[in-house]
Amino acid sequence: MFRRALLVSGVALAACVSHTENSELTGRASLAIASVPSNVSCIQVTGATSNRSSTDSFDVTAGQSTVLELNSVPTGTVTFTGAAFAISCAGVTAASTPDWTGAPVTAVITSTSVTPITLVLTPNGQTAVTVDFEDGGVTDAASTCANPSTCTAAVAAGAIPLSCGYAAATVPGSATPGGYTFSFNDTGGSTACVDSTAFCASGSSVAQNPTFTNFGGGVGVNLNQPSAAPSPIDSLSLTGTTGISYAVSNIPADGLRLSIESGGTSYCANLTSVTGTVPWADFNTECFDTPPTGTALTGAPTAATNVEFLVPSSTTTEAWSFCVETLTFAL
Repeated sequence: MFRRALLVSGVALAACVSHTENSELTGRASLAIASVPSNVSCIQVTGATSNRSSTDSFDVTAGQSTVLELNSVPTGTVTFTGAAFAISCAGVTAASTPDWTGAPVTAVITSTSVTPITLVLTPNGQTAVTVDFEDGGVTDAASTCANPSTCTAAVAAGAIPLSCGYAAATVPGSATPGGYTFSFNDTGGSTACVDSTAFCASGSSVAQNPTFTNFGGGVGVNLNQPSAAPSPIDSLSLTGTTGISYAVSNIPADGLRLSIESGGTSYCANLTSVTGTVPWADFNTECFDTPPTGTALTGAPTAATNVEFLVPSSTTTEAWSFCVETLTFAL
């Protein structure tokens, strides 16, 4: 039973294969979406091997759950990539910039088993540049936000600074070029937002429900994403690190979870202090159980894509606000 969502949009693939008329092995996949985000009208999924690829496009409706079928997926070692657009699939061209992107996921598709695969899509941050000509012919280039923040989070003095939502190379570590921050929440009424000038968030987490689809809300940051559009999100190897060092301005009454996404799997840990270092061995796929009942990390992630802070749902609805002041990988 799932008790959290994969960022805002979770895409699950279950693949099986069959013989085509010319005896070439091809695969089929079932793509399930729990809830289509409000700004998504078209989803594209590509499965590729070293010598073959196939792409399927689907028009979807915001707020609805849906199951889609992928056809002619290659067999063998297949790399799956996904992208989502705010426009209909008929309007998507090779020059279109995705509104949601995700790190590629590789799996071995055979003719004898069904392979579960998860693609994680996150909002694709974008910026715009304006040029103002001053008297005397002097040019002044200034970066401006294409979508200025309307988040009401209180910005703490020590919060990590952002440029139009982008965390620079030193955050969360010199080994990464940085990435855009994002917010995420369940579809049961929880809310979340992140300020565009500082890594500060506010929102509310609604009460739990029997199916655990109300998981709460939170914020995160991509780890290997350039600031220039179209800003693809790449994975990052953290080999040689021992865990995540963090500092936050406060821990909400319902608690705070730190998680890292690697290879399409999310590992989390419950935070009990406003500052500290969480070793990799303390991260678990089901940290919400006491004791955790899922799979623990056995070492540094080798395909990390993002780090998240989640305020989980509890017995009542809670409004929350906090800032991330430190986020680095411990050596």
